[in-house]
Amino acid sequence: MDYTSLGLGLAPSLITALHVSRWGTDVRVVCSYDPQNSRRPYELHFQDCRHIQWDVHNAEGAEDESAELIGLLLGQGGHGAPAILTTDIFELQIFYGSFHLRKDW
Repeated sequence: MDYTSLGLGLAPSLITALHVSRWGTDVRVVCSYDPQNSRRPYELHFQDCRHIQWDVHNAEGAEDESAELIGLLLGQGGHGAPAILTTDIFELQIFYGSFHLRKDW
C-alpha cells in the first residue's frame, strides 16, 4: 500500500468521484481521507494514460455514493507498471505517464 509515500496515515480513504477526460488519457480520482470523520479532500491525478481496466466485483455496492479505498499501489509512471486502486466495490488499473497528488492540507 502506498499510503505512507503519499503522506496519508492509516485511517480509511473514500473515493467519491472519478473523472475521465481527454478520451481516457486524463484520469482524476477524487478522494477524502477520513481520520475521525474529518473528510480531508485530495485527488489522485493520472496523466498520459494509455490503458485503463475497470472491474466491478460488488455490483450491489454500485448505488453507494462512495467506495472505501482498501488497496493502493502506484505502480510505475512512464507506462511501466499500472497503478492499482482496489475498493470494496471495484478495482481500477491505470497505465499512466505521470502522476500527481493534489491536497491542500
